Formats: sequence, structure tokens, C-alpha cells
Amino acid sequence: MALLDQRSLHHIDPRLAGVEMQLKEAYYNLDKTNSGFNTELDNKLLSFKRYKWWAIGVAIPLLFLAPFLLISIIPIYFLLKHSLKSFTKGVLTRAYMMAPIASALNLEYSVGGNLLICEEAISAGILTKGGRAVAEDGFNGEVNGIHFYFTEVHIRTLHQNNDSKRLFNGAVIKLSMPEPVDTPIVVLQDAGLWNMLISRRQSLKGLQRVKFEKEDFEKEYQVYAKDEETCREVLTPEYMAKLSQVKTFFSSDNLPKGLKIPEVKAQMFIEGSDILISLDYGANLFSPKKLAKEYDPSWAEDIAKQFLLIENLAKSLVH
Repeated sequence: MALLDQRSLHHIDPRLAGVEMQLKEAYYNLDKTNSGFNTELDNKLLSFKRYKWWAIGVAIPLLFLAPFLLISIIPIYFLLKHSLKSFTKGVLTRAYMMAPIASALNLEYSVGGNLLICEEAISAGILTKGGRAVAEDGFNGEVNGIHFYFTEVHIRTLHQNNDSKRLFNGAVIKLSMPEPVDTPIVVLQDAGLWNMLISRRQSLKGLQRVKFEKEDFEKEYQVYAKDEETCREVLTPEYMAKLSQVKTFFSSDNLPKGLKIPEVKAQMFIEGSDILISLDYGANLFSPKKLAKEYDPSWAEDIAKQFLLIENLAKSLVH
């Protein structure tokens, strides 16, 4: 692999000045690790050659009894081998190359994400349940003195015919309130005809519907709380506008070329000192396929912009 170009990221954010040298070293270590893994995998596969006579003995009767099964085994073998190498390369790329960028921005990055936050969001009712949740690409930091956590999460359900359905593809953000809120507050997307069922579920939790005068907000969201007065003190018109403008952070100007997010659905839960926000944007911001092209220095700019996008989003939502 060719080394990273000396391309400064200072123009994106002053904190990124000098991070290119760290990326260059991480790139070199990544290349060695990838090569070592591929060599080790190939060596392990070669060790199976000692079973070649046993394999031939099995293959001959299969050739007559189940030729289609025998023919399908070969491409499946090479497909699994390629998939394993591709998956490992994607994970290693993120682990080695994204950490220096995150560190320069005073963020702590984790490839595995934070599944605990996802479980909190599911319990709060702002994240879809009933499927298998996978968390990845998580990081945390501080904005305006407030600690925040971010993790991407993908939830899919698997049917009996092995067809999977996407239930959620986005992220969960957790923020801390400067002052605790006495009443739980839930802000959900308007669900049309399903609103009555949702209202019933919330009432079983002791929450009542709180209506606001702002028509645009009312069309988009349904708000539930135990104490209406406290809810209105927290959800000021200014803060409601911030929540409604979340989608602007995912405009094409803030995203890498080729990545489009036409719609963002935001839901929020507030209780005590915690704010949980789920964002369903139907994409993977830190896709391994995108990062697999580590020889292209422009990917570093894309990832830096993604980190800044989330950081600025968290800043806007700090109450």
C-alpha cells in the first residue's frame, strides 16, 4: 500500500492540525496487521490439505449422488473466505485509523459502540424493540461542559424464511442535563392512525399527552409527560425548534460524497439528568466499505466531518 498523502486536515478543524503523522503511523501498523491476518488465515486453510484424501473420498460419491451440492460447496468456500477477510479488514481499519482523528477532537472512539445506551433507549420507548440490536462505532466526549455518548445501532428482525427486515438503522445519543427534571418526558414521532394506540401505552405508564401551540412541531411529534407544567418549562419553543432541525445536520453539505440521507426521524426521552435521543437516518455513517479504501486520503476528511457532525449535533441539543 502507498502511504497516506501529506494532506492537512487543519482547514476542517484547528484541533486536527498535525494528525496526519499519527494517521501515517496508524496506516503502516494497519497494513502490517492486515497482511499478518491474511497470511495466518491462508496458512490455517493450507493445513487442511492433510485431509485431501478424506475429502476426495467424500467428493466421489457426492459427484454421483448430489452433484449440485458438490458444485455449490466450492463457491461457498471462497465466498466465506473473502467475506471473513473483508469484514476483518473493515473492523481493523476503523480501529486503527479512526482513533487518531477522534482523539484529536477530544473524543474517545470505540469500534463496538455502546449497547447499554441502546437498551436504555429501548426501555424508554424511543427505540424499536423486537429485533436483534447491534451497536457499533461509538464515541463519547464533552460539549459545553456536558458529557455525551453516541453509538450507531442497527436493529433487524429475522423471519422464518430467513428474510430480514430493517427495524432501525441510525444512532442513539445520550446527554446529561445541567439540572435534573422531575417528570419523565417522551417525544415521539407522529404515527398517524397509530397515535391512539401509542397514547394508550403511554397512559399505562402514567404519562399524559401534552399539546403545544407550535403547529409544525405538533404535526411532527407527540409529547407525553407526567407533569404538564414541568414539560412546558423544559420543552421551550427554542428547544423544540432545535429538535425539529436535527435533520439539517444530515444535509448533503455535511456528508461524504455518495452518501445521502433523505429523512431523519428523531425521538427523545428525558428523565432525571439524562436525555436519550434516537435518530433513525437509514444509513451507516461509518461504513466499513467506505473505510476499506484507506489509500485514499479523502476518507480522513470524510470521517473528520462525520465526527464534527455528531459533535455539533450534540452541542445543539444540550439544554
